[in-house]
Amino acid sequence: MTVPETNEKNCERSLNRYAYGLVFVMLAGIVLLSLQRFFGSDEIEGVHTAWKILAGEKIYIDFFQHHHPFFYYFLCAPIAIFGESASTLVITRQFCLTMTIAIFLTTYLISLRLFRDSLTAILSVILLGGTYIFIDSAIEIRPDLPQTLFCLAAFYFLFTYFDNKRLLYLLLSSVCLATSFLFLQKAVFAVAIIGLMLLAALYKKNITFRAIVIYVAMFVLTLLPYLIYLIASSTLSDYIALNWLLNMRFLYRFSPEAGFRTIMDRNILLVCFSIAGLIGFSNTPNARRCAWAAVGFLLSIFLVRAPFNQYFMPAMPFMAVIAANALKQTLQTKNSTLTILLIITTSVSFGYFVHRIYGYDIRLILIAAVGLSSLASRSLIGISKRYNKFLPILILISLAVPIVEIFDRAEEGNQRKLKLVEYVLSITDEDDHIYDGAARFNVFRKDIDYFWFSVRPKNSNPGALASYQQNIADYHYDVYESIDRHKPKVIARHYIDPKHPSISNHYKQSDLVDWLYIRMD
Repeated sequence: MTVPETNEKNCERSLNRYAYGLVFVMLAGIVLLSLQRFFGSDEIEGVHTAWKILAGEKIYIDFFQHHHPFFYYFLCAPIAIFGESASTLVITRQFCLTMTIAIFLTTYLISLRLFRDSLTAILSVILLGGTYIFIDSAIEIRPDLPQTLFCLAAFYFLFTYFDNKRLLYLLLSSVCLATSFLFLQKAVFAVAIIGLMLLAALYKKNITFRAIVIYVAMFVLTLLPYLIYLIASSTLSDYIALNWLLNMRFLYRFSPEAGFRTIMDRNILLVCFSIAGLIGFSNTPNARRCAWAAVGFLLSIFLVRAPFNQYFMPAMPFMAVIAANALKQTLQTKNSTLTILLIITTSVSFGYFVHRIYGYDIRLILIAAVGLSSLASRSLIGISKRYNKFLPILILISLAVPIVEIFDRAEEGNQRKLKLVEYVLSITDEDDHIYDGAARFNVFRKDIDYFWFSVRPKNSNPGALASYQQNIADYHYDVYESIDRHKPKVIARHYIDPKHPSISNHYKQSDLVDWLYIRMD
């Protein structure tokens, strides 16, 4: 082995070592952000749904929910173990964070399967961890986490099957795909993508028709027990109406433009090198399947009515895998065009991040950035001496988003929400009812109506209730009647008139929270 070859090997080993260190720092930052960030209404909704199930209420029958139930069954465990307290919210979020870490691990394994290179695999993890739109949802309590995790596992096992043709991996892929669907109906897009992938493989004679039949049969068998339960419990029609018809006819809708703009603004390097990877570096059948999976998930976003950030989650790991391979190949091949692209995208990203954090202690951030770059430049020597200075910048920018989000989100924090939850628990008893209406603070108490969140009227950012009333069935909802009937101990000023007799005659404004009212009698 020549001296230059020895230097390259040493440099690559050094790069791998520091890359793993950066992943550790990134994960620590994500955990810190998860501990400090405010709790959104979707998270309160998820934990409260699990609490209702644990309390004996039947989903779709006793209370409204428009997602598949298995995530809420999963959340019953931390609630049962740690009890009814605000701290259970924090613990449950950490419980869910284990799935985020598992997503990183599965992304690593997919990259390793496709490209047989540990550096490319760890760069995939770094790029995914540096993706704002992914991390924004991945640190929360939401069913998109197990859906994305099992979706990735389904693709990993399918790619493995295409490599070795062992039936076990085909069956595991099918089971994981069905499990992803059981956690969240959005997995129907993964079902469609894998279905098209299997048909394309059949056309190219990479799979037999018998194998596809086995795949479909295992998928159906995995779902069959839940289907039998829905039929036996006479909830199949409710399931279809709430999980499918309502979501397809939701009145509130918006364009996915904002989500795509977020990716372009904050992760232009990921976008550019994903495109480069799709066009120039997807040289194996599985690599092309991975690239087209990313395209398929991104296109599916245009089919939904309200594409919030979490809808982008399944696409991001595949984009990270393809982009990481393109980055590694860029440094190896010394392609001048892609090297220029790397310089431009990292420069644009760095400028954007500096702009984002300028309101904080910019001097501290820049000192840390210069220090990290200086440290990296000594050890993270790329594949070529000519291009080694670009890689530290790339890794720094990939790492920057979680750091920015830690500072950005930590300012508000979650202490106010946790204190609010504890306050409500302290002034209510186990059998008391609460009117929340927006999944903001009622985590462990009974509700006053079947529709307990998303009750916004049609003329004001219409929610699930208005969508159900207009497009599914005639449902009588009168919040004042429900208040008179159940006499909730606490009510929120959420689309109610405090001067209404049902309120003014029985409730007084809270001394601590001006939009809460406490029952006097």
